[in-house]
Amino acid sequence: MKKGPSELMAAAAELDEQLSRFEELSDSIQKAPMNSEKQLARASKAINEIVEVGEGLQARLAALITAINHFREKQEIYALAVQKRAQEFQERSRELEGLLLQYRGLGQRAQELNAHMQSLGEVGEDNNGGRASLFSQLPDLEQRVGELLSGAQMLFEQADSAGFTDLQHQADALRQQLQSIRNKLGLIRRNVPQA
Repeated sequence: MKKGPSELMAAAAELDEQLSRFEELSDSIQKAPMNSEKQLARASKAINEIVEVGEGLQARLAALITAINHFREKQEIYALAVQKRAQEFQERSRELEGLLLQYRGLGQRAQELNAHMQSLGEVGEDNNGGRASLFSQLPDLEQRVGELLSGAQMLFEQADSAGFTDLQHQADALRQQLQSIRNKLGLIRRNVPQA
């Protein structure tokens, strides 16, 4: 659906129309002969019309100024709304960045834990002393996994509360990976005999 001309455009068009008529009448009076009573009467009539058009021109100019003021007020309202929205975007971006930092930290710690467990598994396969070392570290490893799982759960809930569904899915995937590590630790505990 096509919108009609704005108040500003309509006022400018009316002013332009009045100005063109004023210029036309002004030019004609400048060229009008003044040699007879009839010509003087026509000139007098033209001068009266110029005065009327001039008054109309002033009214159109006032209407344009009013339209400009309305436009400026409307623009200020939109500018404030955009500024407010920009602040909301900044706040959301900071909130997301904070959650992403948590996610990256948890992911890094989970990778380190997984690498440590893999190295312990290799040591445990090589000799019995390594197995004892692995078993002695299980409580610490289980505690670290538990802390990471709690952190992933908290991140999942924060992302859900903030409405960051993509991060919520990533936190859930991390939580599942950590649960898998916990399960591996349980298998290790069952497979490594106590000293």
